[in-house]
Amino acid sequence: MEMEQEVNLEEETQDSDDDFLDSEEVSRTTAVQHDETSPSVHSNKRKNQSNEGFNKAVGLITESLQEISKDLSEGIKFDMKINELREKIPPKILKMNSISQLEKFKVLTKIRSDPINVQIFWEIEEGDREAWVKYTLEG
Repeated sequence: MEMEQEVNLEEETQDSDDDFLDSEEVSRTTAVQHDETSPSVHSNKRKNQSNEGFNKAVGLITESLQEISKDLSEGIKFDMKINELREKIPPKILKMNSISQLEKFKVLTKIRSDPINVQIFWEIEEGDREAWVKYTLEG
């Protein structure tokens, strides 16, 4: 009989320990679930999403600025080259004997005022430049 009571007591103790462990696990699970659905978790998710959007926007703007900067740099280089070539035109035109002094001044103004004309002037063979200058005066 005593042994039977000890076995029963041991079973009851074990059952109560199991109940205690079960209740601990339920409370931990509930706490974790509560944390996942708490406002701070939602707030963090929103912050992460807005940070991702912000970072994408910053990346796109940076790329655009780099492209614009590259284009501006190339444009500035082109302008500098045209200005350099523009400065070298007067001595070449002033040496031309087939046009009058007044025509030289007119054509200098006309050629130097247009970057395309400056490029054309230097792209034409030196022997053909005088004919092109006369053509430009007429046009």
